Amino acid sequence: TSLNPRESFFDLRDFGFLFIIYFVANHIRGEKRLKELLHLLIAITTLTAIYGIGQAIMGMDRVKGPQAMTLTFAGILIIVLSLTWSWLLFHAKGRERWILLFEALILSAALLLTYTRGAWLGLLMGLVILGMFSKPSFGLRRRLLVPAVFLLYISAFSIPRPVAERAQSIGDPSNPDRNIRFLMWKESLRVLRDYPITGVGLVDLLPIYDRYVYPKAPPDLKHIHYGHFHNNFVQVAVQMGLLGLTTFLFMWFNIIRREVRVYQRTKESFLSSIFLGSLAALAAFLVSGLFEYNYGDSEVAMLLFFTIGISLACEKIRFSNEQ
Repeated sequence: TSLNPRESFFDLRDFGFLFIIYFVANHIRGEKRLKELLHLLIAITTLTAIYGIGQAIMGMDRVKGPQAMTLTFAGILIIVLSLTWSWLLFHAKGRERWILLFEALILSAALLLTYTRGAWLGLLMGLVILGMFSKPSFGLRRRLLVPAVFLLYISAFSIPRPVAERAQSIGDPSNPDRNIRFLMWKESLRVLRDYPITGVGLVDLLPIYDRYVYPKAPPDLKHIHYGHFHNNFVQVAVQMGLLGLTTFLFMWFNIIRREVRVYQRTKESFLSSIFLGSLAALAAFLVSGLFEYNYGDSEVAMLLFFTIGISLACEKIRFSNEQ
């Protein structure tokens, strides 16, 4: 049913990323190995963050680390930060706490320097999840640290002037990025009306943009041409119709339900903190995905599926500990 069946067939390879979940879940066999893997992930991402901070020092306007795009770098940072803050706030002790704190601050600084507003909002939602679902067993002092970290991010917007201006532009009605997104989302309803069940297919949406959005764009936005619709749910609806969108929503609903249920049954503080961090990472990803098609960003999507695989590995470890 695609407008270009050949292109859609080759783009089906992206669905293979889902197997990352099961590969990770089935190859982490103990808490020690899980800790080693997470320390490695956070340490490597911190090195890329230091590289990104170096780019800012050298004069780059929006840092992108070793990635090709700033949005990709920001998407990776919010997922790793969600895991890092949860582990730091709800389990880490001694030297491990100081190492994770250093890494969290470096990662946070790099994220601010990406000037990616959707990612900022995504991480703030991740912190909200940490605060909402933190267990009484974590202790009052640890749970109070969550709103403290949240306020730290909010206050950071008012300190460096470029960061503050970028944050304030989120609600600016004259901002062209904001306006073109609203126009694309509005016109996506017309696309969905013409291709309601299975969408236009897994194809580059630039011809669809030129057909539906460009004629409606005001003169100051005529120079913009996009091959995607800057929103995960809108993109899926346009490409795969109501059938694909329903499946997409059902997938996330089941993942969230599974993670919440198992997290509530887990007593070990380390496993609980990683469960909660994985849930916060998913929330950060989904909120950021309201403003950018990050599900189509391979590096970000693979890392997200990696964290889901980690949560399943935590469930397996919890089960084995109870035997």
